[in-house]
Amino acid sequence: MLNTQWKKEEEYEREMERQRHLLSKERNLELLRHNDAEKALREEQLRLEKERDKLMLNKALTKEQQIERLELEEKLRRRQEVVDL
Repeated sequence: MLNTQWKKEEEYEREMERQRHLLSKERNLELLRHNDAEKALREEQLRLEKERDKLMLNKALTKEQQIERLELEEKLRRRQEVVDL
């Protein structure tokens, strides 16, 4: 009788340990999925920031090139005026 009860208790404890292990494993997997999702969001945010910076830099470079072109045209126009005089 006691042996039977003892075996039942051991089986119950093994089952409880197995359940704890499965729960712990599921929690760990959920944390890993969460971390992966956060990492993907950070990478996407970084990509968007880099894209924004690249766009701003291209705009600034284009503006600078336009200014240089206008200055060169003005310089050439003044030279032509001097030659015409």
